[in-house]
This record gives sequence, structure tokens and C-alpha cells, in this order.
Amino acid sequence: MPEKAWKVDERKVAKRLNGRRVGLSGGPGSLSKADVLAGRFHVEVKRRARFPGAAWYGKCALEAAVDDRVPLLVVHVARSDIWLAVLSLSTLVEMAENACWIPSREKQESEA
Repeated sequence: MPEKAWKVDERKVAKRLNGRRVGLSGGPGSLSKADVLAGRFHVEVKRRARFPGAAWYGKCALEAAVDDRVPLLVVHVARSDIWLAVLSLSTLVEMAENACWIPSREKQESEA
């Protein structure tokens, strides 16, 4: 039987962030309520057929490429103090490795 798509996504994110997937996240005996633990990050992985921010981010990425800049979409949830930043996972990984928030892949490979 094929593995559930959301589990595959969690494994992919854990690998990209040089972290680990938390099995049974939030369940009895679980390490954490996170789907993935990676350095300083508590990661929730969501899979959606449609996400309105995808179109906004796509437009932002196209415009940023023209200026040779890194795309960053910021969304404010109306009538709240919630501000969300959306950027590509590869950009986040690069930033987190540079800030030593997650172990870099090169460092892990050299220690092996």
C-alpha cells in the first residue's frame, strides 16, 4: 500500500531542513507536537490542493526575479496581530544554515 502523501511531505521537509520527522506527533509518548523538528524549528507541514497564497507568491517570485531579488510575501490577517512571511523552502534552508539554526548538509557530510 502506498504511503500517505502527507507522510511523504513530512519526510521531504525533514530531509530538506536536515531535521527529523516526529512519528505520531502530538500522540501519547510523542517527542513533540511538531511534524518535524529541525534545529530551532518546530515545523508543521500542511498539504493542500489549493492555497490562495500560492498565486500571490508566484507573482512576487516573478517580479523579484526581474530585480534579481529574493521573493518574500508578507500577509497580514485583518483585524489581528498576525503577520505571516512566505518564502521558498530552499531560501529558508539557506538562511537557516547560514544563521546556524539548522545543521548544514556539508557539515553533516564532513562529520560522517
